[in-house]
Amino acid sequence: MQYPVSTDPALAAGLLLLGMTVASVLASWRLGWQNAPDWLGMVWALAWAWLLLMGWRGWHWYRRLPQGWLHWTGEHWSFKPLSAPRGQQQLQTAPIDEQKASDTPLPQAWQCRIALDLQWGMLVRLHGVPRAPAQWLWLRNVMAPADWALLRAVLHWSQRSQPADGERR
Repeated sequence: MQYPVSTDPALAAGLLLLGMTVASVLASWRLGWQNAPDWLGMVWALAWAWLLLMGWRGWHWYRRLPQGWLHWTGEHWSFKPLSAPRGQQQLQTAPIDEQKASDTPLPQAWQCRIALDLQWGMLVRLHGVPRAPAQWLWLRNVMAPADWALLRAVLHWSQRSQPADGERR
């Protein structure tokens, strides 16, 4: 099974909405102050600095989400990133049968852990390759709608069949 992985504007919109919600809470908190102590202004300024830092980190995290193909062999997961530069990477939303990844060998085997399952989108973490950082992937049902149910079933099944983090088989 292969499933296309690409960045999703809905995820960026959700992160932006979360940031705007926190900003409005901070603004309304400030408006409610009457005769507030001086240290509270420092806490408010630190909260804004934290929000800006987290917004910047969230944007960079979103921009670095990999694009490519998630592949299940029946035994392990592999991820084949697109080789084009970030600005030129494009995955079409055509069905998998019409859009195949190349037949070059896939990279090493990974374990796949579900971090968040929203039914219509999933955040998964690929890990387990020595000396390689974990890969975070955002999977969405619009990339290959016909294969979405199968992908979710395989992800949940493979997660139960893999050893837990740190365990040996």
